[in-house]
Amino acid sequence: MIIVSVIGYGYLYYKDTEKRKVEREAFVQSQINKGLISFVDRKGIEKWGSSEEVAKWSSEDNIAKIKELKLYQVIESIEQFEPSRIYHNEFGYHVELQGWLKKEFPNTSFEKTTGASRPDIVIDDIAIEVKGPTYTKDLKTLSDKCVRYSNYYNNLILVLFEPSFSEELFLEMATGIERVFPHVKIIRKD
Repeated sequence: MIIVSVIGYGYLYYKDTEKRKVEREAFVQSQINKGLISFVDRKGIEKWGSSEEVAKWSSEDNIAKIKELKLYQVIESIEQFEPSRIYHNEFGYHVELQGWLKKEFPNTSFEKTTGASRPDIVIDDIAIEVKGPTYTKDLKTLSDKCVRYSNYYNNLILVLFEPSFSEELFLEMATGIERVFPHVKIIRKD
C-alpha cells in the first residue's frame, strides 16, 4: 500500500513538473512574441522588458552589486579591527576605528552631520554607529539611530565595543532590528 502511494505521488509530481515546463515554455514564447527580453538580477529574480529597460535594470543591478560588495568589505574590515587599548568612552573607539577604516576606504568621514543625524563614521552610503563600552542604556538608543539614519543612508552598521549588558535584552533588540531594519548589521566586539 505504501509503495503504491509513493509511486502515485511520484507520478503526480512528474505530471505537475511537466505541466509547469509546458506553461513556462508558453510564457517565454509569449514574452518573446511581444518583443520582450528576459533579465535575471543578482538575486535570481526574472523580469521581462524592452532592451532599454533591460539595460537600465542591468546597470542598476551592477551598481547594487558593487554597493553590496563595499558593505561586506567594510563589515569584514570592522570585524578584523582590534583596538590598541581599552577606552573609557566612545570617542577613542571612534577615532581609532576611523583611522583603521580610512586606510582601506580613503573617503571615510568622521561624525558627518546629515539633517539632525550625525553618525560616528560614514563611508559613502554606509553609516557606522560606535558604542563602547556598551551598556544596557546604550542598547536602548540603537533603534532611534536606525530610524533616523535610515532616512539618509542605505546601510547602517552598529559596532558594540566591550559589551556589558543583559544578553536577553540584546537578543530582543537585535532580533527586532533585524526584522524591522534588514539593512542594519550589528557587530559585537567582545
